[in-house]
Amino acid sequence: MATTKAAVSVEDYLAMSFDGPAPELIDGELVDRGEAMYPHAKAQSRISAIFGRNRQAAALFPAVAMRLQLGEDRIRIADVAVFRGAEPTELIPSQPPFLVVEVVSRDDRYVDILSKLSEYREWGVEHIWLVDPWLRRLSVFDGDLHTVPSLRIPDAGVAIPPERLFD
Repeated sequence: MATTKAAVSVEDYLAMSFDGPAPELIDGELVDRGEAMYPHAKAQSRISAIFGRNRQAAALFPAVAMRLQLGEDRIRIADVAVFRGAEPTELIPSQPPFLVVEVVSRDDRYVDILSKLSEYREWGVEHIWLVDPWLRRLSVFDGDLHTVPSLRIPDAGVAIPPERLFD
């Protein structure tokens, strides 16, 4: 006998509470996210702090573990989302941020990460970064993943070398 999963609506998802990290909602199904261990949390908080310091000068508004509504039944949770120009007014933004940063968790699979990064790109996120604290690697995603020596957005005055994230 086959079993089927009941689709979870966005409204039901938002009314739920979770033990541990909140899952994402993908096509009506709850999908667990990787457990954030200390190297992940440290990189995530350092990135947020860097953007927080530049907030006034460049009108950048960072948010950690930000829920983003990419579609009717799709909510992703960005490790760091940075909005430019104005803070979002929606509880769960339905318009793409300027930048999304994903930080690799120890149990993440790269195929799943690349799928998520592709969704962000298709949604219209201008800058997409991947920070891997386990391999101490910085990457940018533009449809393909490219390892870079530092994370940069020149027109926003942002340059983050690896030593600011990993020590």
